[in-house]
Amino acid sequence: MRFSNAVLLNRSLFAALVLIAVYYIFVGHSVLPEPNRISLDVFHLTRSSDQVLELWGAPLSEQMSMGEYAICPKQSFWGIVEKEGIELSASWQQELLRADSEAAGLLHNLQPQQKISFVSDPAGLNYILIERDGEDIFIAQKQVRSLKTEQAQSTQPVRFDIKIQKSICHDLAAQKVPTAVINQLTAALGTRFNLAKEVYKGNRLQLLYGKSSQGPWQLYKFSFNNGKKKVRAYAYDFDGCQFVDDQGLVLKKAFLEKPVEPSYISSYFTVARKHPVLGVVRAHKGVDFAAVKGTPVRAAFAGKIVFVGVRGGYGNLIEIDHGQGIHTRYGHLDSYAKGMKKGSSVAQGQVIGAVGMTGLATGPHLHYEYLINGTAVDPLKAQKSPCKKLPSHDQIAFKKVQARYDDMEQGLPITVKN
Repeated sequence: MRFSNAVLLNRSLFAALVLIAVYYIFVGHSVLPEPNRISLDVFHLTRSSDQVLELWGAPLSEQMSMGEYAICPKQSFWGIVEKEGIELSASWQQELLRADSEAAGLLHNLQPQQKISFVSDPAGLNYILIERDGEDIFIAQKQVRSLKTEQAQSTQPVRFDIKIQKSICHDLAAQKVPTAVINQLTAALGTRFNLAKEVYKGNRLQLLYGKSSQGPWQLYKFSFNNGKKKVRAYAYDFDGCQFVDDQGLVLKKAFLEKPVEPSYISSYFTVARKHPVLGVVRAHKGVDFAAVKGTPVRAAFAGKIVFVGVRGGYGNLIEIDHGQGIHTRYGHLDSYAKGMKKGSSVAQGQVIGAVGMTGLATGPHLHYEYLINGTAVDPLKAQKSPCKKLPSHDQIAFKKVQARYDDMEQGLPITVKN
């Protein structure tokens, strides 16, 4: 049977259309241009870094705004976005949902009490800032603004004398004080003051800082007065601490008064206590903080975990080495926070677990111990020990440092005074 030319032509056209369709389905669509994507860069800026973003903690201009939020227990990044009504473009959402995105990994593993800021302009989100112990993490659109080094700034000593208007970090950042200097100041000042509760509008703050041509920015001297107490301190490295006040007392960061909050003390440190489970009289080598099961337990100070697991009557236990022979123990935990393992570093205030009643316990509470060179001492007394004074052989060297910075300050004009 012979087909007409018309029939053959129709069949040829049909076959061609089928081939085109197959090519488009299996090949063609894969080469179509992708929708516009942003590229996110992540910058880890340590306290010793010379790099800063222009905006550090303050808007770049009147058109830019910044929202700062503290992470609540069991709150996620996306929970904050939804609760605060933060608008994320489709491209930001796409990048932050990618499994291989460093930015997504950081934002999905935020810890309670960490602070996160969103910096936007009328066109949308520009930056995300995460404040973490020892460093600031910037997540920024690659094409928006690059980091600028502080090498362009003057290396001459700078003298500041200002009144606090909003907060120490905000006001100093607005005056372009280097990030490294702000971090050194808050770390030292935080040993004497609660920066969230004891810094008020109108408090006076003086700073003296500078840098060598090749070295990092260094805070040389500062003084602060909130009307009730004051401190004047100088940069002086002693026993792991970086500042000493004008009385020769070392500014050492204090341990948390309570590693779990809200809570109340249900049992104190004592050499003789009748054990509620065993019924025998023996020493109670820690302090018990009674709290609701699941309440977050925080590291009292920065350190390295040396034990995670079950240990006898402690039940689930975490032990942290804080250096200089000091260890803390956290017993009867219901669970451990993600990432808690032997050798892990923890920051002060970081959540390490949750209150429970594992081991020998009659109710949910945290058993907290403080050990010095292996011997348990009363944490309520040890953590409130008086400030360490410089030994006599260091006093002479410190006096010379003090005089040098005082003389330097006297010869400088005040950069800012309000």
